[in-house]
Amino acid sequence: MVEVEFDVNYDKKLSTARCSSKTKTVYTVSPAPGGFIFYHITTSSGPVAYELSGRYTSLDKANEAIRYYVTNMKKSIGARRDDMHAKIDKQKAERHAARTDAKNSDDLRKGSDN
Repeated sequence: MVEVEFDVNYDKKLSTARCSSKTKTVYTVSPAPGGFIFYHITTSSGPVAYELSGRYTSLDKANEAIRYYVTNMKKSIGARRDDMHAKIDKQKAERHAARTDAKNSDDLRKGSDN
């Protein structure tokens, strides 16, 4: 199951949602322009997905739509890129950890019979 983090403030009628394992985008739910009856979803980058566009009657319904959308979407390019860089960095660390410095090694015998 995907972990979607919600920060809901009912007093200000705002909600933010993040899912760092699938996307870098931050979703914000706020009152729709032209009245405070409906809510709409905006994103921190780019246009809102077609599945999330529209108006919602409550913060909770909009948050549930975000949770459903993020759960069913595939990883974004940015999230895949971050995972790949983390994997490469881990492999580099393991590769460099396997090398030993032979000149400073305690395993070398010292003496004339080497």
